Parts: sequence; C-alpha cells; structure tokens
Amino acid sequence: MIRTVQAEIPLFAIGLGHELFALANGAELKMLPVEYHGSGHPIRRIVTNDIIYATQGQGYAVVAKSIDRDRLITTYVDLINGTVQGLRHRDFPAFSVQFFADGAPGPHESRDLFDEFMEAMTARGGISLPSLNDIQKVLIIGGGPTEIGHETELDSATVQIMTEFKNTVYVP
Repeated sequence: MIRTVQAEIPLFAIGLGHELFALANGAELKMLPVEYHGSGHPIRRIVTNDIIYATQGQGYAVVAKSIDRDRLITTYVDLINGTVQGLRHRDFPAFSVQFFADGAPGPHESRDLFDEFMEAMTARGGISLPSLNDIQKVLIIGGGPTEIGHETELDSATVQIMTEFKNTVYVP
C-alpha cells in the first residue's frame, strides 16, 4: 500500500511509519539491543550537518546496508547509536523520520519537515487546502500507547494536532 500511496500523493511518515516506509522500499529492520526513549536525543541532519535534539521512542532500526540507494536517500543519523533516523525517496515526494519531529525540544528544530510536507501537498496536482472554517470533520490517526496496558497517553503528534484544533476551531 505504501508503494502505491507514495507514487500518488505526498507522504510524511514518523516513527513506526518510518519503519514501514523503509520496508515498503526494500530496506530491512533490526531489533535494537536496548530501546531508546526520551528527549534531548542528538540527531545529525546530513544535508546541512546540523544537529537537532529530538524526542525518541525506538525499539527497531532500519539496517543502513539494506537501503536501496537507487530509491532512498538517508537524511538523518542518530549520533548515539548510528541508526538511520530519516529517509527520502528519490522519485516521489515521500520522506520519513524515526524520531518524533513534533516533540523535539526547542520546539522548532524540525518544523521545516512539516512545512515541506504542506508545500508538497499544495504543489502536487494543484491541491488546495481548505480554510479552518470550511472543515466539518477531521480524522486524526495516532500511534496510541506503545504497548497495550503499558501507557495510556496518545502519541505526541496526536496531542499536538488535537490541541491546535481546540485552540483554533470551536467544536460543539
């Protein structure tokens, strides 16, 4: 499904979505010996050599040697364990990050990823985004707890989206 979607519309995958994006494009995953969770995790943006500090929640990693370089470009690398933290498709407006781009301390270190996705949405096929006043229904898909019975909180992206709607749109 991801291979079909990435060829038709812009795709921005985060966390588990990053892993699924990698698998759909021929890469392999490995289980990490120790899971990484928490904030302030140093990650290098390869194109600029900048370091961002992101929130992390990762138990698996993309195997760097398994990446098909004719399809995907590595965009971010973890400075602690060397794992692949970001990928970009060479032919389609599709990209992914393992870290929580919305949960980075700062909080604007990864905002450009969301800006880029919105630009891709509007540029692809002349799509125009509706104004908030025209939106009648919204579907929010979140990761939920990392393990059933383990946590009761929603993922940070879902919380951020719900907060933004609450602050800007009155929902009766």
